[in-house]
Amino acid sequence: MQLKNKTIAIKSILNQRLFNKKIPLSISWALTNRCNKKCFYCNLPNIPSKELTTKQIFSVIDELAELGTQRIGFTGGEPLLREDIDKIVDYSHSKGIFTGMVSNGSLVKKNIGKIKNLDLLQLSLDGPEEINDKQRYKGSYKYVIDSIKASKGKIPKIWLTCVLTKNNLNSIDFVLDLAKQYNLKVFFQPVVDYKNCGLQAKTLFPDKKEYKETVKKLITLKKKNKQIGNSKAGLKYLQNWPIHKKLNCYAGKLSAHIYPNGDVYSCFNMDGKKPVNCMDNGFKNTFNQLSFKDCEGCWTYANIEMNYLLNLNLSAGWNSLMLLGNRGRN
Repeated sequence: MQLKNKTIAIKSILNQRLFNKKIPLSISWALTNRCNKKCFYCNLPNIPSKELTTKQIFSVIDELAELGTQRIGFTGGEPLLREDIDKIVDYSHSKGIFTGMVSNGSLVKKNIGKIKNLDLLQLSLDGPEEINDKQRYKGSYKYVIDSIKASKGKIPKIWLTCVLTKNNLNSIDFVLDLAKQYNLKVFFQPVVDYKNCGLQAKTLFPDKKEYKETVKKLITLKKKNKQIGNSKAGLKYLQNWPIHKKLNCYAGKLSAHIYPNGDVYSCFNMDGKKPVNCMDNGFKNTFNQLSFKDCEGCWTYANIEMNYLLNLNLSAGWNSLMLLGNRGRN
């Protein structure tokens, strides 16, 4: 993150903490529910949704830039299925907003020219080819490796997400070695059973004791392994799975999630609550209407790391600023 952007981010955090001022500092945005693959524990492709037009998306980005948004992370479904993804990425980038995208990797290589202005590409890798493809989709391992090779030197940051399940607790060394080979950060989190994950996710829950030992190992490795992206505080929080430890959350105050049709929630885990649509009366008014009630807790590494920063946890602060956006290399 550039010094100017860091200053804006810190000022926004202090304004929220001291004066309860809401600023959409970080936005996750599902551009589509459509996907060309079917991962075992994802149900999004089965949830139809209207999609905003390019013009509508530009208007929301304009407003976000005016409101002080520092980071937008485009997700899906598969964002690369949108024919206008290049225009969306370029427009967000042109506004000085750190622009990231989560992809399943299958379309990255053939579309690398369209996403040249991305600041961050996030891919998922859960272990060796056999394990990874078993809990994602056949061929996914090769697609991820091809995406990494195609993106190196073109996209400043490439991160991996590793979802810990009963199948891959013994594969973290493999994932870390691969991350080291390509000089990437890798973030770990447990498999979850949010609404959009489908019932299959529960069948992948790991043994609690084995899971805790695995995260304990990651905490130990964190001291010397530069590839582990989670902060030590974030890993300690994840070690409590499946029991949620209280952590003050700033979703709906400093961050929000936008659905393909323009519905806005405090975060993606609030799906099912009554949404507000930003096309009705603008994003600012929509954001100010958001409430954060009845949260069941969260195991998503990005939210956990961000909340540690917003809770002024200095030990996790650098990780969190990195999540807010740093246009330097990995």
